[in-house]
Amino acid sequence: MYELEQIKQLYNKVIEAKGKTGSEGEITLGFALSKQLLASNELDVLNFQYECLRDMRSYTAYTTCRAAFGKRKNIEHFLLQKLSIESDTHVRADIVHILGIIRSNKALGIAKEYLVSDNEYMREVCLYVIGWTGSFDEIDLLLQHLLTETTEKLKTTAGSAMRQIAWKDKETKEYILKALKIAFETEQNRNVLSRIIELMGSVAVKNLGMREAKDDPYILLGDLDKAIIKTKKFVQTL
Repeated sequence: MYELEQIKQLYNKVIEAKGKTGSEGEITLGFALSKQLLASNELDVLNFQYECLRDMRSYTAYTTCRAAFGKRKNIEHFLLQKLSIESDTHVRADIVHILGIIRSNKALGIAKEYLVSDNEYMREVCLYVIGWTGSFDEIDLLLQHLLTETTEKLKTTAGSAMRQIAWKDKETKEYILKALKIAFETEQNRNVLSRIIELMGSVAVKNLGMREAKDDPYILLGDLDKAIIKTKKFVQTL
C-alpha cells in the first residue's frame, strides 16, 4: 500500500505541474511516474493506473498512464477482463489502443467489432489499430471508411491505416495504391485530398507534390493544385 501511495503522490504532482518545465515540470515528472508505475505489478497499482484513464485533468498524466500499459508484460488478460465490464466508451477505446500497441492477437478482431461504434474516438482508435495489426483482408474495409467517414480526421486516419499495411506487407502496395486512386478521384474535401496524395506518394515512394512537415506530420506542405495535376497523371499508370 505504501508503494501505491507514493505513486498517487507523484501522479498528483504531475497534475499540479501542468505547464511547468524543468526538474519539477510535468514532462519530467511524467517520466518519473511511468518509471514508478512499471516498477510494480501489484493489482492495486494496476487498478489505480487503469482508473487514471478516466482522469483528463492533465494530458501528460493521462497519456503517461496509458502508455505505461503498453510497456507492461503479460497485461493482455487484465485488459481483456476490464474491457468485458467497462461501460465508458472512451476508456474502452483506450483499451483497444493498448491492445494494438502490445500487438495482442485479439486486437484486430476487437477493433473490427467496435469500428461500427457511433463514437468518433472509438472509430479513430479502431482504424489505426487495424492499420497496425491488419493485412490485405482489411484494405477494403479501410477504403470504405476513407470514402464514407464523417470527419476529415477519420477519413485521413483510415487512409493512414492503409499505408501502415502497405509498409508492413509490400505485396499489398499495388492494391492499396488502386484503392487510394478511388479515393483520390472521388474526394471533394481539399484537406483530405491533400492527405490522400501524400499517402499515395509515400506508398509509391514517389514525389506527388505533398509532403509532411519535418516537425509535425499533421501539417502537409506543397501546392495542392499542382499536386492534383501530378497525381492525375500518376494514377493513369495504375
